[in-house]
Amino acid sequence: MRLYAFTSMYLEGIHAGIQTAHLVSELAVKYTIHPSQREIFHTWAVHHKTIFISNGGYASSLRDRYSRLKEKADLYYLPVAKFHESQDALDGAITAIGIIVPEEFYSRFGAKDDELLKLLTECERAR
Repeated sequence: MRLYAFTSMYLEGIHAGIQTAHLVSELAVKYTIHPSQREIFHTWAVHHKTIFISNGGYASSLRDRYSRLKEKADLYYLPVAKFHESQDALDGAITAIGIIVPEEFYSRFGAKDDELLKLLTECERAR
């Protein structure tokens, strides 16, 4: 089980990690409320903790990828979230998005959904 996080291209290094930490907090808060995805989040948080952080590009790219990930998350009942910085900090900019997926979605032996696999892997790793 993995968390795939995508951060703003303008926030590299430690800043990509900090934005991903904010994203994990969003997921934690959101999925204590939504029981259908709570078990997936809890299993990831307790037993896996694996995170892939990628360069998500511009804000428009993050919004577009989030929209497509949200469709897949709704279809498969997967935890998905986005994080916006505060108005004071970055004028409310979207800085991170992410989704937690079980191995069947990224398995090298045949992923369950090829379109979702492309969304997860077709980008640069954050530096």
